[in-house]
Amino acid sequence: MMKIFFVLIAAFCFALLMLNGCSSPPSREAIESVEANYRPNEDKPVLPLLTPDSPFSDFITYAMLNNPNVEAAFYDWKMSVEEAVAAGSLPNPQLTLNAEITSIVESFIIGLAQELPGPGKLELQAEAVSAIARKKRFIFENELLNAAFKVNETFSQNGLLNEKISLTRQMLELADTGESSVRAGLETGLESPRNLTLIQSEQARLRNELANLEDSRKVIFAQWREALGIGISEPLPPFPRSMPPKHVLPDEDALLNAALTSNAQLKALSEEIKLAETLVKLAYKENVPDFDAGLGTNTRQKPWSLMPEIGLTLPVWRDKIGAQIASARAGEKESRSMLSAAKLELVITLAEKSFMWRELRRQSKLIETQLMPLATVKLQSSESSYTTGGSGIMEWIESANEILELKTLLSESTAREEIALSEIMLLILSRQPEETNRILNSK
Repeated sequence: MMKIFFVLIAAFCFALLMLNGCSSPPSREAIESVEANYRPNEDKPVLPLLTPDSPFSDFITYAMLNNPNVEAAFYDWKMSVEEAVAAGSLPNPQLTLNAEITSIVESFIIGLAQELPGPGKLELQAEAVSAIARKKRFIFENELLNAAFKVNETFSQNGLLNEKISLTRQMLELADTGESSVRAGLETGLESPRNLTLIQSEQARLRNELANLEDSRKVIFAQWREALGIGISEPLPPFPRSMPPKHVLPDEDALLNAALTSNAQLKALSEEIKLAETLVKLAYKENVPDFDAGLGTNTRQKPWSLMPEIGLTLPVWRDKIGAQIASARAGEKESRSMLSAAKLELVITLAEKSFMWRELRRQSKLIETQLMPLATVKLQSSESSYTTGGSGIMEWIESANEILELKTLLSESTAREEIALSEIMLLILSRQPEETNRILNSK
């Protein structure tokens, strides 16, 4: 009988293993493929060496591999994948020991028991957590693109700051030249003290503006450190000399279609709907009883006798089950409403960013093709009038400053145009940087 008992126990364990294998765990292929590129051997891969002459793509790759927000999103995704595997597994079996003792041990029962969820419950539990894992994959992809966007944005802002500092210095040099000329004119009686006061006020304003611009470098450097994920105590890599790749904005209809079908946040919300649908199915499964199966024997009894045991839950609390179903249905409707709201918000955001980009392009074209040539003609006229004594130095300085101010405005417009275009590309996940594709192992 003892041999029969252990044979039955072995058969019982084998049956449990088979039942546990029937629940199909989510595939780990996707995350393993990404992990091989993003965190091989659970560690960062070798990061590119960043120098001023490094290609811009190296800075994008560095940021994606080193940014802590991206890393946190990756491990959040991985955690959900492993949780999905656990959700589709059977509960641990129980080894039970039961003794009846009077003056001696009357009986000593050894048994093995297993809780068996109702048909389909394990699969639905695994599918629910798998939907969460897929959602977190899209969040990870979005963080990758955010890292690339921050590198582009900070690079553009740094270029704009350098240009504004250079142009402000030129304006200050022009004002210094004008001051010397006005002082000389005062000695000959050709200039008035009022002009000297005006030009000294302009010098003070420009020196203050230049000091503010120089001080704002600290902000740009802090943003660059954040974009690349560089620690506070680590040396900060330089900005690259190379320019980021240029993007061509699709037409409006293609842009909207691409955003609605490829946006990572919308995909994540779509997985929320799948999760809600699965939870509704799982709520209906509460009407299906769960089972307990066990097998034991009394070792004090000769010969041993087998004591099989079967139990089941009784889903009799109809109000509770009805509330769970109603709650799951409400969650599904909420998820669908959130997706609809997100689509509308995306349409508005895309329209605003596209308008901003077109407006900035028109402004840049206006400055380059009309305002700058007119200002150049005005400067030439003022310079000619000044050299012939027809006007004073202030008119010439004013005309020269107008050109420098237009150059500053053009630099601002160009930088904001690039940032707006990067924001639009961020909304369209289909326009992934090549570095993102390499990490995701996508084609």
